[in-house]
Amino acid sequence: MAGPDSGVEPPIVSSVLDRLLGQDLISAGSLCGAGGGGFMVLLTKEGITVGDVCNAVRKEELLDPSVQDFTWHDCRISETGLKVTILDNKASAVDGFDIAWHLAYRHQK
Repeated sequence: MAGPDSGVEPPIVSSVLDRLLGQDLISAGSLCGAGGGGFMVLLTKEGITVGDVCNAVRKEELLDPSVQDFTWHDCRISETGLKVTILDNKASAVDGFDIAWHLAYRHQK
């Protein structure tokens, strides 16, 4: 968190984080990103699900009504980390980078 005196964290975010910490549902949380693209990251306590967090926040009657507009996503920490694959130079590759998956993704839209 940026801190109560920083002026950069919206009051609704501070309120949600304070309540989830107070209910012992999360170990930590922070606001990431900026403007309309910002998001809040939470590290839940072991055994706590995204549903538990969502339900706890939504039943808090004292919170700003805009909390009802929050969307909740379940994420996990990768146990394998980032993997990089070096491709052989093929007909569909440019400088050893295969762009075929980019083209397939573009056609799915």
